[in-house]
Amino acid sequence: MQISFFTTYEDYITFLKRFHFGRDFGKRLFLLIVFSLLIGNTRPEQHPFQLSIFIIKTIFAGIALFCIGALIPFLTSRLRLKKALKSKPIPGTQSLDIQQDGILITSANENSFWRWEVLKRADMVNGFLYVTLFTNKYYVIPTDAFPTENEAINFLGVLKNGILKVRGQSTERKIHNLYYWGLIGLIPNFGAVAGVILTVKGFNYKDKKLIAIGIACILFTVAFWTLIFPLITPK
Repeated sequence: MQISFFTTYEDYITFLKRFHFGRDFGKRLFLLIVFSLLIGNTRPEQHPFQLSIFIIKTIFAGIALFCIGALIPFLTSRLRLKKALKSKPIPGTQSLDIQQDGILITSANENSFWRWEVLKRADMVNGFLYVTLFTNKYYVIPTDAFPTENEAINFLGVLKNGILKVRGQSTERKIHNLYYWGLIGLIPNFGAVAGVILTVKGFNYKDKKLIAIGIACILFTVAFWTLIFPLITPK
């Protein structure tokens, strides 16, 4: 199964915008609002609720979360793209050929074969199909390179099946990646939310270590507001 495509610099920029800002927009917006409200509602013990302070803290929390979760990753990806293009310009027409052991990428200045073990993810977002490697390299294919949308979906399905065939939907890799989310537990309130999610995931995967990390994240937030915060706050 083979597809020929031509991706311009403008296509890459559009893809990065849609990937960082438009992907799962409803879910991410909901989480942004919830977390902003939680942060805005935090206040020292025995302090009365003040609407003006709550609104200001919520707005600033929303801006900070938006920058951390979307704007900064977008700017970082754009900077990496410019840096990569200085040493290796965007090739002309490229060809991606799905073979039994992986994918073959050919162009005027590239002839690379990537085994399924090297491929990290294949997915589609707002008019673009993309393939990422564990080396942080990625290929972007505009969906209008396919005759029909169904063919683009079928092509993506073949890519995903090839990746899953080798990886076997390994839960071990997923659980290992979730361990790093425990670092969010060092941030009060954020850590409590992350702890709840990690604990639930731990029960789903039946992983005691993940459950312990989730509980530790929750306890850190509780300890911060009950023990640590009063000690660092002037009487």
